[in-house]
Amino acid sequence: MSVRAIEAEVSIKSGVSADVTIGREVIRTVYVDPVLESLSVTENGVYEPAEGIDGYDSVTVAVPPTVPDIEPLTVTANGVYTASGDGFNPVTVNVVPPTDPNVIEGEFIGTETGILTIDLPYKGDEFPKAIMIHAADGIVKDDLDRPYVILAYCLFKNTDGEPTYDGSGVNNAFKCQSIYISTGTYTTWSGTNVYTFSQVDPSVGFLNSVRMPDNKTLKIYVNSGGQYNAKFATGIRYKYQVFY
Repeated sequence: MSVRAIEAEVSIKSGVSADVTIGREVIRTVYVDPVLESLSVTENGVYEPAEGIDGYDSVTVAVPPTVPDIEPLTVTANGVYTASGDGFNPVTVNVVPPTDPNVIEGEFIGTETGILTIDLPYKGDEFPKAIMIHAADGIVKDDLDRPYVILAYCLFKNTDGEPTYDGSGVNNAFKCQSIYISTGTYTTWSGTNVYTFSQVDPSVGFLNSVRMPDNKTLKIYVNSGGQYNAKFATGIRYKYQVFY
């Protein structure tokens, strides 16, 4: 290639006039403006400039935020729960705690003098080993104006023998511990042979206030009078527990 041809080629490439001398090194820095294009991004990804483009002069990112897929959950039983989306919100837990099938409990309020019969929801075939009845809002009541009101009554079977529910014999008997108010004074009473397993209906007195004619029926005598005989009083809310 001739010197003129080289000069022409350099001039065309660089945009400036070039003098070339044969046998001498020619160094010329050529600055070429890059070819850029704009880019607007609306989703995540890898983006390459088009063919013949050197890059992007401005990048606009408009990726919408990810909205989690959340669903409500109400739990009524123990277990492992897996969300079909991203999670649960809110979570409502309403699991009833397990109960002992050998302990039956409940409440009662006597409204008038007489026998209160409670059918116990016991499912087994065992006989009660202990019975506990007490005033629900506190055993100590110094403001009662009725004498001999029973506030706590605990029965413990004398033996582990099978009862006959006929009101006699050691296998139908209980030991009893009771708390009551006697003319405004907190007092206790104890008995060793209280025949609670009996077909005879309950009546006033520590020995007679509670009866069980079978293993699923609890009978309690409630009295509204002020006579000096032990009784469960009308108008008082009592809680009971029967242990099998």
